[in-house]
Amino acid sequence: MGDSGRSVDELRAELDDVCAVLMDDRFAPKLAALARPAVRMRAAARGATELGPVPHAAPDPGWPLGADGSPLTHLCSIDLVDLARFETGLELPSAGILQAFFEIDVEPGVLQPTEPDSFVLRIADSSVIASPGVGVELTQVLTIPAWYEPAVQAFAPAAKKPEFNRRGRNRAELLARARGEEVVEVPKTSDHDRLRTQVNDVHQEWGNRIESLVGPGPQHQIGGWPALVQTPLWGECEEGWAGAEEVLFETTVEVGANPADRWAMVIQIDTDEEAGWMWGDAGLLYFAARTPIEPAGLLRGSWCVAQSY
Repeated sequence: MGDSGRSVDELRAELDDVCAVLMDDRFAPKLAALARPAVRMRAAARGATELGPVPHAAPDPGWPLGADGSPLTHLCSIDLVDLARFETGLELPSAGILQAFFEIDVEPGVLQPTEPDSFVLRIADSSVIASPGVGVELTQVLTIPAWYEPAVQAFAPAAKKPEFNRRGRNRAELLARARGEEVVEVPKTSDHDRLRTQVNDVHQEWGNRIESLVGPGPQHQIGGWPALVQTPLWGECEEGWAGAEEVLFETTVEVGANPADRWAMVIQIDTDEEAGWMWGDAGLLYFAARTPIEPAGLLRGSWCVAQSY
């Protein structure tokens, strides 16, 4: 049980109820079964887990650098001893510091494509934790996949061309046609479209409940499903990582057909005005890793995806 006072089992039971109310019986259990535990981060009193940029005032041989030799911006340092009290669905070590760094563009609001040397996701020794300005409050949450995630599409009915309601040509319709008046044919709602609406309704309701639990603010998160702005991350992660392996390590890797089965989101960093972070137009950064996650050191099997509205 986390600082929120809600266990994952309690959250699952509540999500089951939400899905049962807002979805067809045949699909509600399938969406609820895909839920993943996660931990939300909020700025709080200083602690072992830290969130926010750090002024790079002195040379530090352990600090990640970008392609031009300038220091990357520190996003968060997460104490894995502290995190072990929560469920994230990630196979992480029980000790050490999980850190994320990113190259922030000079021009605010401009979102550049991710390059291999523009980010670092690593598990460092506890002695190298940075000293950011604010600590973090952790809260246990439960997340659900977005409509476009492959896991949801796997049970969604196939999309079909619109069909139209034709309940016989009644007298009023025949008279209207005889007078040359336009008769509007209303398309039926397909099972595919109805399920999409239901999944989005569950997302809206569940998002409101999580916000009431955590409080309003940026969606900084450890583990769980990403809060997508655009399409799923996994294909971009696989292709980006494979390209980096070839360039940096002269290693050729085979890109498979189902990258969603081989990647997990580790850290999500939202646009945050207090921290001075703006990823494009109110976008998000997603740090993902191939599974199983390496136990220590630089997460070589990792990639960062930036999405913006």
